[in-house]
Amino acid sequence: MSRSYNKLWHILIDRNMTKTQLREAANITTNAMANLGKNESVPVETLEKICVVLGCTIDDIMDFEPDPVASLPREKKPGAKQSRLNK
Repeated sequence: MSRSYNKLWHILIDRNMTKTQLREAANITTNAMANLGKNESVPVETLEKICVVLGCTIDDIMDFEPDPVASLPREKKPGAKQSRLNK
């Protein structure tokens, strides 16, 4: 699963608030803001600070997205030859 903060950016647009204004109001670091921008992990405390400033919950600012199908294990094809290790 990967995370997405797209909801957060939409809230900022709706409220006509810049990332800098949010960073300053929530008293979070520029590194945390950069990690949010790259959909990387940030401490829960950072998300809490953002939610307090925006008056919302974590559900309102982030989503978990399933990984692409390509990363799922492959199913064996019927009649496929088994290697000696799988016998």
